[in-house]
Amino acid sequence: MADNFEYMFNRLLYDEAVIEELDKYSKEYQDKTDREILAEIEKVQAEVPNEVKLQHIKNLELLSKMEGFKEENPMADMEFLKQLIRVDENASESRTLSRRQYVSGSSLLLWFLLLTVLYKRPFNRRPFRKPFRRFPFY
Repeated sequence: MADNFEYMFNRLLYDEAVIEELDKYSKEYQDKTDREILAEIEKVQAEVPNEVKLQHIKNLELLSKMEGFKEENPMADMEFLKQLIRVDENASESRTLSRRQYVSGSSLLLWFLLLTVLYKRPFNRRPFRKPFRRFPFY
């Protein structure tokens, strides 16, 4: 996961500091279980403003509309992730969201963790192996 992670993100959109932060998160969370990652999402989202959470939900909806996004049922995964994000309905009026607010600190960590849950390989699958051949091909 750590080796290919930065290729998920377009280097045109994020500066080097953000890519380094994402790489740090990747190394920190690569061996965590799903349960540990979900617990971290619960903890981190308390620090993230509602505007950013709403933007994350919008981005998840856009991801689910991409063709060829995921082989399994992407809508079930998206609904699960959207239910994880708790938006405070009693909060004051929404204000404009700055780019710095969206790609820094706990906001970036929350987005990283959501993508990790979405793309993480389930435990019960075996890794890819070459097929067994009885007879060599000449």
